[in-house]
Amino acid sequence: MTSRAETIDAAALALLDEAFDAPADERRAVILDRTKHDPELRERTLALFDTALDHDDAPITGGGLRILDETLAPDVIGNYRIEREIGRGGMGSVYLGRRIAGDFDHAAAIKLVRLTGRSKVFSDRLRSERRLLAQLKHPNIAQLHDGGETEDGAPYFIMEYVDGAPLYDYLRTHEADLAERLRIFTEVCSAIAYAHRNLVIHRDLSPANVLISRDGAAKLIDFGISHTIGEDADANGPRLTMTKGYTAPERMRGEPTTTLSDIYSLGVMLNELTAGAKAPRAGDLAAIVAKARADEPGERYLSVEALLDDMGRYQAGRSVSAVKGQWPYAVRRFIQRRKFAVAAASLAAVGIVATSVVTTVLYLRADRAEKQAVEQFEAVRSLAKYMLFDLHDEIARIPGSTRAREMLADTGRRYLDALSRTEDASSALKIETALGYKRLGDVLGNAAGGNLGRRTEAGEMLETAYAQLSALKAQSPDNSDALRAFADTSYALAIYNFVIRDDSDAAIEKAADAEKAYRKLAASPRAAAGDRLGIANALTEQGLALVWMNKGEEAIERIKAAQAIIDDLLAADPQDEGLLKARAQSAIDFGDTISRHVDQRGGEQAPALAQLDDGIARFRALRDAGNADFDATRSYIAGLWKRALVLYVMERDEDALVDLNEADDLLKPLIARDPEDLGLFRMRLSVLSQKALSYRYVGRLDEATAAAEENVAGRRRLLDLEPDSAALKREMGSSIMTLGDIRKDREDNAGACARYREAKSYLVAASDTAAGSEYFGSLVGGELEKNLASCDPVAIAE
Repeated sequence: MTSRAETIDAAALALLDEAFDAPADERRAVILDRTKHDPELRERTLALFDTALDHDDAPITGGGLRILDETLAPDVIGNYRIEREIGRGGMGSVYLGRRIAGDFDHAAAIKLVRLTGRSKVFSDRLRSERRLLAQLKHPNIAQLHDGGETEDGAPYFIMEYVDGAPLYDYLRTHEADLAERLRIFTEVCSAIAYAHRNLVIHRDLSPANVLISRDGAAKLIDFGISHTIGEDADANGPRLTMTKGYTAPERMRGEPTTTLSDIYSLGVMLNELTAGAKAPRAGDLAAIVAKARADEPGERYLSVEALLDDMGRYQAGRSVSAVKGQWPYAVRRFIQRRKFAVAAASLAAVGIVATSVVTTVLYLRADRAEKQAVEQFEAVRSLAKYMLFDLHDEIARIPGSTRAREMLADTGRRYLDALSRTEDASSALKIETALGYKRLGDVLGNAAGGNLGRRTEAGEMLETAYAQLSALKAQSPDNSDALRAFADTSYALAIYNFVIRDDSDAAIEKAADAEKAYRKLAASPRAAAGDRLGIANALTEQGLALVWMNKGEEAIERIKAAQAIIDDLLAADPQDEGLLKARAQSAIDFGDTISRHVDQRGGEQAPALAQLDDGIARFRALRDAGNADFDATRSYIAGLWKRALVLYVMERDEDALVDLNEADDLLKPLIARDPEDLGLFRMRLSVLSQKALSYRYVGRLDEATAAAEENVAGRRRLLDLEPDSAALKREMGSSIMTLGDIRKDREDNAGACARYREAKSYLVAASDTAAGSEYFGSLVGGELEKNLASCDPVAIAE
């Protein structure tokens, strides 16, 4: 039964045939007149007409011949008996044929071309092209065996029969991943490059002309409508050998076909093959697609070999020619490709860059009046910004890179100091400089992520950035860039005040500043995607500080509001990796806050445990999907530790030890690769501290002692680096107190009391300089005093 689409196509072809019998300037009018009562027929006929040349010998292909009556196919074509139709396409129908006679059973795909009554020029052309195409022998091109014309003059091609599936059917049924898709694309490119070297242009590249054999090999078909390089096929032969969406713009304009036309079609195919895939270095892949499918032929790859070369470089993690720019991009790809076991190699490169930046900045300041100096100043400004931000982030992913990152940080500070003294600096430069100081603060010693452990310097950098941005915000309250930089810096300073300075009041104040700024940005016409997430982060930071001030109800409300914002953002973009990580972290923070509130006011820990379970499960899902970067891995480890704390309070110490041992097993190889990463080192001390407590309560005192002593030794190392840190003194006092408890369990009262007295000395020193540690004092201070009171008789005996 003929479908409606087939009926429309048949009528459109008949009408187009009629229109071409009219003079050239009357043909469109003929179509409009004949279809004034049939809009669907008009649309279909005009679509064919608009892509056709005014040429009496132009066949209708590229989708125009969808209606071919089965009864028109002969029973025998050449030496093959027709068994069944296996496809229809632009040129006609394709049949499965079986060789009639011979010593072997041979199947072939036979393509029968329909010419709608105008065949002489085209048939002559096909005869010459068959001879050329028969010489193409490539593993990814379906071989042309023979050809000829039927009794009624219809040309046919006898081709290799590919026992497989069309490209998109194969991808769907095999759930092909990105690597498989790129392999297939590379094979198609290889086939086209081979054809171009043999002076053949395909002219109708599309997924419909790619078959995948049972062994997974790509097979390119439909070379029967190609033409040889150097011939004006569009003038002498078929024009409509094109598929909508895959045809190069110049062909649509009626210009001659070239090899660059095939490259455009390859670019469209690559875009479709990789759309939606979780591609590494997605920007590089997008640049390759954009270059291949550029509207102007001169902006495309000049050859398929050049496209193949960029694909190979992309897959190897190397820089690709499609990205315009710049040596910093090439440096970044170089670093990504070589995951140094240690950072020695990167130190040399960083040292060269660092020395060049500072020397050139100082030179430019002395010679800035000249135009060339101004241009170089801008270049170096861009270079140093890249070095401080992009290059640092790339190096930070390399195990053992702490020394290299320190060099970058130190050089970056000299650069910023020089830049901040620039006279008549623009607002943009001032914002950039302030953000550079903020960035340095995070890198040097803030607790938001990986850092170099230089906490005092970190505070100085953050305060400098905050002061500069506060002034800029006051001068230009409507400058959204200044306001966003102020919000980001306020948030970073809130974390620093809470974790490093143990100043909950200051942390809440700065987090509130960040929240207010982010809310203003989110409500403005220049709102950015991250502004609402910034609100959530600022609310969370307030909650984390509030619970340490015995204000758990307020803390829970703020973190609950933050989680609702993230859920709302995820509903709009459920696959965003940044939001998925933020949601996992929100659950961890929520569970930790609930637990601390319950510690203060009493109640059940089950709600806290449920949130922590959720957060850890979310981080595990990211890890299983391969989407957990270094920061996400750190957050996952921290989540395991925080859940262990809750399990410890619930007296589920064996379960707690499972989490603690997993966290320790993850941390130890990371620290072994980069022993100078003090951020990781601090995390492990937290894990060791809790392991000591849990081992103690299950009676495994040898393991408890070992963990506690290793923890105390590590705390001493940190305190030696920062002897004035109240937070480190507090942590040292708590760790020594745990070691005293374990010695007491071992009935070593003298040893226990010595530890208690030492612990008190550190805690008293911390209380003299720290603020806002009411929660810590209520939990630890009383217990310590009670233990010391029991030590008096021992002291007398001593």
